[in-house]
Amino acid sequence: VQRLVKIHTASKDVVVVDTLTSVTGYHHLPPGAEPIDGAFQTRLQQVLVNHDGAWRVQAFHNTPVNPAAVAVAGPTTGCVS
Repeated sequence: VQRLVKIHTASKDVVVVDTLTSVTGYHHLPPGAEPIDGAFQTRLQQVLVNHDGAWRVQAFHNTPVNPAAVAVAGPTTGCVS
């Protein structure tokens, strides 16, 4: 499941999309990763570029969510800002 957190428009042809991803049914987690509420959660940031009317992922970064940070900051909402 992916929840949209934020879309930043860098230009008319470039956007940066931040999402929170929850994965269940996994067999193994990356070293040091811990599940949150039974799901492996990551923050995914993608740079999308419009090429001739089609949006394509130009670059992305995906990192596990730290459960300690969630405990301090609270869960991320699904709001778009």
